[in-house]
Amino acid sequence: MKLLVKDVAKIFEVSEKTIYRWIAQKKLPAHRINEQYRFNRTELLEWATASRVPVSADILKEEDQGELPGLEDSMRAGGVYYRVFGKDKPSVLREVVQIMPLPEEVDRGFLLEVLLARESLGSTGIGGGVAIPH
Repeated sequence: MKLLVKDVAKIFEVSEKTIYRWIAQKKLPAHRINEQYRFNRTELLEWATASRVPVSADILKEEDQGELPGLEDSMRAGGVYYRVFGKDKPSVLREVVQIMPLPEEVDRGFLLEVLLARESLGSTGIGGGVAIPH
């Protein structure tokens, strides 16, 4: 939770005043820590997807996560899907969006657009039909 109000304003291309208003209206997922609001990038992306709020490509930029879990730990945690079919990246991602357990209010079409945009920044494919989304 490293994002501050100024960072979120930049991501959504709105003023900081708008961010504070969204927080007050309980529209935007925020966490108050030591008298400051902090934001989780993933929560913001989920909120933007569900709310159909346009975002800057900055939301997709990688942040330093430190040491990431290994493949074995990730597979044990779940969310690994076998035999996701498709002829190309868009059709595979379309299938992935369909099998993801998501809240009903999430617009799967918009999520697909976000995933395609993220994939255009750098492939999640590692070869042999395997992809590990970041």
